[in-house]
Amino acid sequence: MARDFDFRRTPTTKPIIKTPVTPAPVARPPIQSAQPIKRSKNVSWVAVVVILAVFAVGLGLYYQSLQAPRSNVQTNSESSVEQQSEKKQLVVDVFDGGAGTDVLSTTVATLKQNGFTVTDSGKAQFEYDKTYIWYVTGFESDAQKIASLLSSRKTVLKESKVSGGFTIQIQLGKE
Repeated sequence: MARDFDFRRTPTTKPIIKTPVTPAPVARPPIQSAQPIKRSKNVSWVAVVVILAVFAVGLGLYYQSLQAPRSNVQTNSESSVEQQSEKKQLVVDVFDGGAGTDVLSTTVATLKQNGFTVTDSGKAQFEYDKTYIWYVTGFESDAQKIASLLSSRKTVLKESKVSGGFTIQIQLGKE
């Protein structure tokens, strides 16, 4: 019961706030330098071998980069020679974008009969409503020739801004 307590302050001679007592510092025992830290010898050797392997791989990559310096600058004669050699290596990739396997095999056979090197790449990632012919810069005339061979289909010619990976790619759509 709270009524029974006397909340009046009674004078005392002791201070109200007690000062904390700081303990005396404890002396640490001296470090025994005579006993070395025991480590496994295998761990040290494994670390050395891994470091040497990483260094050897880095040195090999550096040496390889020095062997084949490449220049991004091409003269007109070099680029025309490269385009002529690429025209000889024209490969047409044909994908089934919803046309069906019968149309795909017929298209591949037609292109092979007309002298094109064709790879039947199978099913496309997406289905298309039309037939799209993607070509790399410099192969527009070949793409137009392919479009004329596929005159029974609705074709759309598109130039690819990114070179590499393919020269001409056909996505055979539903129509």
